[in-house]
Amino acid sequence: MKAILCFRLPQEQIEHNDALKGSTYHCAINDIMNVIRSKIKYQENSKEVDAIYQDLRQDFIDILQDYNIEW
Repeated sequence: MKAILCFRLPQEQIEHNDALKGSTYHCAINDIMNVIRSKIKYQENSKEVDAIYQDLRQDFIDILQDYNIEW
């Protein structure tokens, strides 16, 4: 199976760059999620701080789901 993406350059340069950097974006999102998870799981935080991290993590997941990105 092959997939070919076509872009009209230079008009669609931003979209082209986004397509090229997709795996980089995925790695960055994964790193962000892991940082938040580590702060919840391994740091000794107050209940309020833990709640903030958990809310942030859930907000992040909700945004990803809004864009049909499964996490």
